[in-house]
Amino acid sequence: AAGIIRVEFFPEGGTLVNEVANAVAFKATNENGLPVTIYGSLYNDKQQLLSFHSYHNGMGMIEFTPAINEKYYFLLEGHPLTKYYLPDATDKGIALAVVTNQRELQFEIHQSIKDPAFQAAYIIGQMQHRVIFRQELTPGKQTINGFVNTKNLNSGIIQLTVFNSDGIPLGERLCFIDNKEYVPPAELVTDTISFAAKGKNHFSLLMKDTIVGNFSVSITDPAYDILPDRDNNIFSSLNFDIKNNGLS
Repeated sequence: AAGIIRVEFFPEGGTLVNEVANAVAFKATNENGLPVTIYGSLYNDKQQLLSFHSYHNGMGMIEFTPAINEKYYFLLEGHPLTKYYLPDATDKGIALAVVTNQRELQFEIHQSIKDPAFQAAYIIGQMQHRVIFRQELTPGKQTINGFVNTKNLNSGIIQLTVFNSDGIPLGERLCFIDNKEYVPPAELVTDTISFAAKGKNHFSLLMKDTIVGNFSVSITDPAYDILPDRDNNIFSSLNFDIKNNGLS
């Protein structure tokens, strides 16, 4: 039926955990699988808790602290009769939050300290199935903060996994490291310019360093609008390959 919206939920770290701060990403699509912009509110069975909207291509994020024995759902503007329930929260587990920039990766772990089997003991980072760091974590703390220097890493997917003292994984997060080393500096030299019909134009691209490879050049009309909300270019295609094929 027309107007059907599907909402998927992705608790950061993999699990929605009671009584600790959680970040939950969401993605909204229509019946054809295409992204849709949504506005709505988060509810429990008692009241409205917060309002939200998608940021880009139907995707967004909310942050809240689930309570024990409560269920949570979205109500969307234009769809008042449909409740989109979040996954059930658990009393045992960790909530893993990660923020990246071009210098470092910052992580924050929220956990209950009631059960030792669900307490974080160390975190491991992997890229292309190789361990690039292991960091021991301070035991017995409800909130653990840390950072990892990423400025010398190649761009690509980094997989973060938090383990307990017995080596059992408690939570996991994938991040994309984007250090832009795949963007070599270059200078465009305009040797000959003519705006006449079939006029001759001659340009040179000067690289700052010796680079071996195949290169492509795109010449476009600056007045041509290429739908900025679904922009696609050489860099976005390269990043797609890096994310999906592990290139670096």
